[in-house]
Parts: sequence; C-alpha cells; structure tokens
Amino acid sequence: MRMRAFAVLGLMGALAGCNRTEDLSVAETFFARVDSAHLDSAWEMLTDEDRAAVPKAAFAAMYTDTTRVRTYDTVLGMQEISRDPAGTKVKQMRKVPDWDLVYSLRMRGRPIAELAASLHERGNLKMVKDSARVVTVVGQGKSAKISLGLAKQAKYHHVLDSLRATQISLVKGTILSAATQSNLTAFCVGRASLESGADVELGSIVFEVTYQGKPFGLYTVEKPLLPKGKWSGEIGVYYAEGVGPGSFGKPEAVLSPNGFEMKAVSAVLLDPSELKLQAQRISGVEPLELL
Repeated sequence: MRMRAFAVLGLMGALAGCNRTEDLSVAETFFARVDSAHLDSAWEMLTDEDRAAVPKAAFAAMYTDTTRVRTYDTVLGMQEISRDPAGTKVKQMRKVPDWDLVYSLRMRGRPIAELAASLHERGNLKMVKDSARVVTVVGQGKSAKISLGLAKQAKYHHVLDSLRATQISLVKGTILSAATQSNLTAFCVGRASLESGADVELGSIVFEVTYQGKPFGLYTVEKPLLPKGKWSGEIGVYYAEGVGPGSFGKPEAVLSPNGFEMKAVSAVLLDPSELKLQAQRISGVEPLELL
C-alpha cells in the first residue's frame, strides 16, 4: 500500500514537472515573438479576455518602442513565480542595456540607437539584469494562453497616447516657399520653419500638408526637434495621391506660401520616460513591461 502511494506521488510530481516545463516554454515563445516584432502572432497567443479588451493593431501599437534596441539583450532563462488555479506566473530573466543610464548620457539631438552602438563599440554599454517581464500562462498543452490583463493596461496606454498627442500638437510648421519642378514627380521642394512648444524631444515628426484647403502631401522632419526648439531650412514634401507637378496649371510653378498649412500628425518620443511616469500617475496603473 505504501509502495502504491509513493508511486502515485511520484507520478503527480512528474506531471507537475511536465506542466511547469510546458508553461515556461509557452511564456518563452510569447516573449520571443514580442522580441522579434511578431506582435500579430504574439496577440494570437493571448486569452480571449485580453483579445476582446485590446484589438490586434492596438496591442502592436502599445508594445512597440522604436527608441529601444534589442540587439544587445541576452535571455538568461525563465522562472516560475507562482502557481494557482488561475494560472502560472512566469518571469523572464535577461541582461539588457541600462537604458536609464543611456538616456542620461544622451546628447539631445542624437538618436538612442546611435549612442548605444557607440557605447557598445567602446565597451562602455553597461548591462543590467532584468526580470520585470512577467506573464501568466492559463491552461495547458495546445490550449495554453497568455494572460496580460490588457483591459487594465489599456487605461494606462490611453492616457499615454493622449499625453503624446498633446505634445505633438504643440509643434507648428510654416511653409516659407514652394515650387513644383517637372523633373521631380514625387515631391515638391521648398523651405519651411518649424517651432516646437512641446516639453519633450521629438523625432520623425510627420506633417500633413494642405494647399488651398486640399491635401498636398506629407513632410517628415529627419532631425530631432528639441523641446521649445526651432528649425528652418530646405524641405521636400512628398505629393499626396493625385497631386503632382502638373496639378497647378503648369509643370513648373511657384506656389504662394499663404496657401499652405502644416499639421503635425505623428512623432516619436526620443525620451519617453517622463511621459510614461505622468501616464502612470494619472491612470493609477503600473505599465506592463514587455519590451
């Protein structure tokens, strides 16, 4: 009888160990998809509750950060934190660049990726251990899913998006001159001045440009724009669909600057840390670390 009891306990232990291995593997696969920017397939691994709370496109937008560089990350392993009927909490251990230090060293106007590469080449890119990435594995086997609690996270990201949109709206642009050229069929050349009323540094700012109230094209600012900063210089506005050199009476035409309007519609926060802290304070939600 005692032998049979030991056998049953041994079998239960083996099954628990098998489930534990499966849970770690599911979490590892999920993180691998996030790290390889396969966020569509990562979303497919989520529970029905999470997918109902946040659409696929919104999930991808929430967990895309163009200022981070994954090249230097090293995964050290996966570890189970806790297990209960609701699921298994799993964390990933890894070594990542000390991004707080990188941000503090960055000269404004210099991209994060460029600074990180320079520090790495000189052997000065400080690495730190990180275990902030935690997910819950629900279910077993082929039916196992990842739970993130996205309904709660959506509140934080809504506030963050609102703060970002406010900062972007504070960037103003003015066309100083513009002329179409017959040999330039994709874009119009000219000069413009930009002025930022934002409190943060912005990069890859995209402007929608209209002329006499109609869509004209898009202009992207290549260089970072400092907080409260100004810039003026030559630009190239890529024509909107159906617009070209022949749209203004003749292939080569000087256009009146008074007819133009520029509106900033998107941008990248080059140091998002301050806005993230504000979003956390306003929403009362601690952001989920997936990056």
